[in-house]
Amino acid sequence: MAFRGGPSNSSEREPRERAIVERIANTERRPSVKKLKHVVGFAVLVVTAVVGAAAQQPARGTPAPPQPLTTSKYLSHDTVAGCSKAGTFVNTPEYIVQCSNRTGPGVVEVHTKETDVIYVIDGSATFVTGGKAQNVTATNPLQPRGTDIQGGEAHHLTKGDVIVVPAGQPHWFKEVAGSVSYYVVKVLKQ
Repeated sequence: MAFRGGPSNSSEREPRERAIVERIANTERRPSVKKLKHVVGFAVLVVTAVVGAAAQQPARGTPAPPQPLTTSKYLSHDTVAGCSKAGTFVNTPEYIVQCSNRTGPGVVEVHTKETDVIYVIDGSATFVTGGKAQNVTATNPLQPRGTDIQGGEAHHLTKGDVIVVPAGQPHWFKEVAGSVSYYVVKVLKQ
């Protein structure tokens, strides 16, 4: 490339002219600054998203901490029908929504700070409420457990039934005919 009116041999060019020619030549080989800004910006966004998502995930084996529910939580017909897979669908400081499946009797439970609203999806069971829990062990002071209930009321639960167990009341899946699947909403006292 020669400048008009100037020498054509690069060794004869002024140092300033050589620098201009080199800048122009290098600009044609490099991506534009605008493109670089977009690439760097995108990379920062991706790294921020990945680090942020990782920070929100609990360590493996650690239950997720309760989070306030800020949007609706929809459970499709397929999710409801697939309740044989137990799991927690919503976990907030005010309430928990879980799906459970039992194939045998449970232990007597007393939730001191939870009211359970149980909706039976499938199967049947004998569910005992009230009375006095027997042989209580308190490995968790908020959820003592026992082996039997004295003086409780037995309910035969089947598909479509709902039972509400207030906080502090002993309850127990005493007998399960085959299996029973149910949703439980745990309303938490603060």
